Amino acid sequence: MNNKANETDTFNLRIDGEYQIQAELLSNILYDISKLTEIIADEEGSRNGYKLNVTAFEKGSFEIVFNLQNIISGIGVSANIITCLVGVFELKKHLKGKKPRRISEFDDNTIKVENNYGNTIIVPKSSGVVINNYMADYHVSNMSNNIKIHDQQGGFIISSNDESLSCSSEDVEDLSVKIFNTGNTIDEDNLSECKIRELPKREIRKLESAQPYINVFNAELIIKKPDILGDTAWEFLLGNKNIKAKILDEEWLSRFRENAFVLKPGCYISASVQASYKKDFYGNPTGRATYKVIKVYGNIKN
Repeated sequence: MNNKANETDTFNLRIDGEYQIQAELLSNILYDISKLTEIIADEEGSRNGYKLNVTAFEKGSFEIVFNLQNIISGIGVSANIITCLVGVFELKKHLKGKKPRRISEFDDNTIKVENNYGNTIIVPKSSGVVINNYMADYHVSNMSNNIKIHDQQGGFIISSNDESLSCSSEDVEDLSVKIFNTGNTIDEDNLSECKIRELPKREIRKLESAQPYINVFNAELIIKKPDILGDTAWEFLLGNKNIKAKILDEEWLSRFRENAFVLKPGCYISASVQASYKKDFYGNPTGRATYKVIKVYGNIKN
């Protein structure tokens, strides 16, 4: 553990897929990591002992380098926080979208958690926030959903100098499930050190309704009105519904504008489409969807 102010520790988040990412998704992921770090620091009693910075973006897939700096002389908390942060994802991956069957203290600093399949894992005590703090569970789930939107077939790796955890697309699917919303019950006999701390229901609904309901799917979109030169939405026919959607695939747009494709009636594109809905007070999708074309596959088809 560090023991001097201004000493730093780093951890990386490497997301599969292209090295570009939508600004909205990146903003959401950074926010969730920041809030998770804050929750863990609270659990460690070190809320004011660190500062989190993003120091670099590395190409390859899409890699974010985080810098955790100790800011109080004589107290080093950054390495512990990073260990617990990796442990949060390791624990939720282990649970596979379900509440744990049994939790017990392993030693002064760690807990032993058994999942619904009878497998056990040992993680730092503070990593247990993901099963006893609604907000920690919420931010892991929200971050995972944004990674799914970025690349439906991809996963991610979170790592530091001492720990590394790889999560496949199947793991990301499990991580996106909120433990607090599952029907499985935790063994009450093993919760003396792990009491559930839930927010009032009104606050939970307020938080969740602020986040849009997002659905990503593949579709064939008949082109009704393209945007040849500008940066506005195209008009498409999706099934029997008229929609407007901005195309976010810059590589495809560049090819489209350079090659000057001839558009004929009935031309269509095959694409991944994101539909976003507002939520009502109870978290249900409501109103009309807004659409974005995330990825276009191949050229325009007749």
